[in-house]
Formats: sequence, structure tokens, C-alpha cells
Amino acid sequence: MIEFMYELAETTAQYKKELIAVGIDKDLLAKIAQQPQLLQAANQAQEQNKGNRTVDTEERIKRLNQLFDHLRDYNNAAEYVFMSQPAKRDNYRPPSTSSQSVAEELLEA
Repeated sequence: MIEFMYELAETTAQYKKELIAVGIDKDLLAKIAQQPQLLQAANQAQEQNKGNRTVDTEERIKRLNQLFDHLRDYNNAAEYVFMSQPAKRDNYRPPSTSSQSVAEELLEA
């Protein structure tokens, strides 16, 4: 699209006199000439934002991993503290990602 707008701006500049002669507004031709630069600037801003997303994603992954490490430590501690009390132990179990409910897990155990 940006390339097309550059070509359109060049073409309108080349035939500016003829376009004005047939009634095209000068302001419209001026806007056409500005559009490629505006699109290029918007594209560069978008690409820069995309580049920052990878950094944001990496930071989010690091934080989620830290949270998971804390959860695992908490879970392991509860395993020993409530070893003889399964009902209390289940309160410290992380949510399951499986489709099986907690009640079904207890029935199977």
C-alpha cells in the first residue's frame, strides 16, 4: 500500500497540470502527496511497537515462571504439612487444567 501511494504521488505530481485542468482540487493533490510519508511513519511506529512486544512477552514469561516456582514451593510445603489430612491438602493444590473435576479425582483415588 505504501509503495502504491508513493507511485500515486509521483503520478499525480507528473500530471498535476492536466489533473487541475480537468477540475481536480489542488488540496486533494497536496493530500495525496503527503499520504506516503504519513503511511511510512505509521508503519515504522507499528514495526517498532512489534519489536517491543517480544521484550514484553519475555518479561511476562519470566514473571509467570517466577510465580510458578513460588506455587510449586508452596504446593510442596503443603504436601508435607498436611500429609495425613488430604482434605486440607487439597486446599493448597493448584487448579487443574484437565477436564476432570476435583470430585471425580477424589472418587478415583
